[in-house]
Amino acid sequence: MPIAKENKLMDSHAAHDPSRFDLVTRRSYFVVMINVTDSAVRELQSLLSRRAENSRKGLRVQVAKGGCSGLHYE
Repeated sequence: MPIAKENKLMDSHAAHDPSRFDLVTRRSYFVVMINVTDSAVRELQSLLSRRAENSRKGLRVQVAKGGCSGLHYE
């Protein structure tokens, strides 16, 4: 998962096909970008650099009910 210069994360595979469908989980995936701080970028780069080459692990973020605005990221 590359980290763009403007501190936005995006799934490079989904970028080529925004309506990707996972046949195993039967879920659709879409291109999603989030803004993160510079320190978060460094931490994410460190975490992602330690994963195995063939690993499909990355960062998963979801919006849930709660927080001051009624929504928060998990």
